[in-house]
Amino acid sequence: MKKDLSSLTDVQYISILQQIGKDNHTFNFKHCKPVVRQQHRLINRENYPSDIDALVYLFKGLVLCERDFEWIGGSVAANIGIFRVIKSHFEIKCDHKRLNELIDWAVKNRGNNPYTPFGSIVYS
Repeated sequence: MKKDLSSLTDVQYISILQQIGKDNHTFNFKHCKPVVRQQHRLINRENYPSDIDALVYLFKGLVLCERDFEWIGGSVAANIGIFRVIKSHFEIKCDHKRLNELIDWAVKNRGNNPYTPFGSIVYS
């Protein structure tokens, strides 16, 4: 990744986060300033992918970046909004095992934000 990037479009940012989620690590982007500094704290919902796998990779990328780059998001972290979209996705509604595996992954891989992934500290 180019180190001297000063800005990314929403779509480029999402693409990088999806790659991080797919790779399951942030190493390749540790010098990408727009990612490390969380250029897009909020992602335009119009740019969310509709494919469930792409959504999951985006969510995982956000969780890993929040942890590794010490992003501050609290109960309004971007990963929480994506998680809500995933949770309401028709493919996930039919696959509770996959949702539970994603929740387990998120809890094990999140950083210091106790609100990840639910938006609250207690899941109900």
